[in-house]
Amino acid sequence: MRAQLVCPDPGMSAHSLLPGVRRLIIPALVLSSLLVSAAPGPGLAASCPRLDLDAILPGIVPAIEAYSLPNGLRVRLVQRPWEKTVTVRVAYDVGARDEPHGRSGIAHLFEHMMFKGGHRIPDGGHFRVVRASGGRTNAATDYDTTEYWNTVPARALAQVLFAEADRMQTLRITRTNLDNQRAAIQEEGLGLANLPYVGAAERFGLALWAGTPYGHSPLGTDEELAAATETEAIRFHADYYSPGNAVLVVVGGFDPEATRRNITRFFGPLPRGKTRPARVRFEVDPVARNEIIDDPLAPFPVYAVVWHGVGERNPDALALGVLDDLLMGHDEARFAKAVREPFTLDAYTISFAFRDVGLLNFVFAPRTFARFEDIQHAIRRETADLRENGPRDQELCRSRMQEQTERLGRLETNDGIAAAIARGTLFHDDPHYFETDLRRLDRLDRKELRRVARRYLVDDFSTLEIRPTGIMRWLKPLLEFLPSSIGASLEGMLL
Repeated sequence: MRAQLVCPDPGMSAHSLLPGVRRLIIPALVLSSLLVSAAPGPGLAASCPRLDLDAILPGIVPAIEAYSLPNGLRVRLVQRPWEKTVTVRVAYDVGARDEPHGRSGIAHLFEHMMFKGGHRIPDGGHFRVVRASGGRTNAATDYDTTEYWNTVPARALAQVLFAEADRMQTLRITRTNLDNQRAAIQEEGLGLANLPYVGAAERFGLALWAGTPYGHSPLGTDEELAAATETEAIRFHADYYSPGNAVLVVVGGFDPEATRRNITRFFGPLPRGKTRPARVRFEVDPVARNEIIDDPLAPFPVYAVVWHGVGERNPDALALGVLDDLLMGHDEARFAKAVREPFTLDAYTISFAFRDVGLLNFVFAPRTFARFEDIQHAIRRETADLRENGPRDQELCRSRMQEQTERLGRLETNDGIAAAIARGTLFHDDPHYFETDLRRLDRLDRKELRRVARRYLVDDFSTLEIRPTGIMRWLKPLLEFLPSSIGASLEGMLL
């Protein structure tokens, strides 16, 4: 049975529904799928429902049209005719891991530089083009990619395509532009440095990747950013900002014939560009690190338990994502239950995966009388049980379903669909990879999760303790002298 969208008026097509109504489609399709498909997944009890992805996905992401221009630009088009807006996303296969030695931060610098105008669009003109239409634009740089996205009314699509093509090829790189964007990045870094815990956590995380292309901050250092020259900036742009190293994704309500014509018109004449420099091969040192870092900005101590995971391209990444949810994704998760009442006021996960590396990172805000050793003992007890017995049917069912619904939720908007298609194309050469992962989740069973837990959730994990300094260091010991009920209550109020 396929879920169908029923129009409220016989004369109204599904494509003309209001955006607010359209946002109800994903929850409705998921609910419909659960009602009509209660068959269990492999290796699970009959009470575990499954999502009918064959019914859900066509209602969210219609067909993806994929083709390439002769200059190598990979184009991905998704028509959603009911939408009044269009998202244009240009993703470049370059990030902080590709920076030349001694020039950390240059990839992020270029994220800023790309808004400084080209030969035909003046400085700040990209913002004006987008905002004049009532749209929005932004960009982001991580270790692996630099991406730019614009969401505008359909009538402004041609102008945005023109602006993206202009800055892809004819970016205005001058000493003045470099200097003012360096200053903006330094201010951005200063803002992060003034947050408690952030600097200490970043230093620890980067140390886990020491000796790899991921072992430095994407923000770079002030010294290395200041040393970057115009010549180096021009070379970096020539190496990576070209059609042959980019993906263009257009999602929303647009005229497909006119859009193809404009893409060919604006991007077609651009030269392919250089073949991107080869990525550096590396291996992560798996040795566990145990550190105590004093943070003068921290009001309370914080503990972290960290395992090396895998990158997004590794087949085990999906199972690790489910294990992450199973261990700390909700109030009934294993770690949350094991440490919440006796040891912590708060506990949560900040786990992530880039292209070729990943971390499972669990953070604990301890109660007044809790010791880190006790938390670690509880963690080891839970992971030992997972390695020995695998997950229980009920918790696997819940975490697998949670992972699927979160991924479907990210496909609720044009922006989310464009991001998933761009990443699938860059990392897997497959614009449909988001669908592949959703279907692989259906096949994950206890045996597979037990295997992955045995391989990665070892007893010898890394630990970090962030301690307050000065007078704040004595606040927690002072609370411990008070009756436990009073100390815990005061600590909860302060936290």
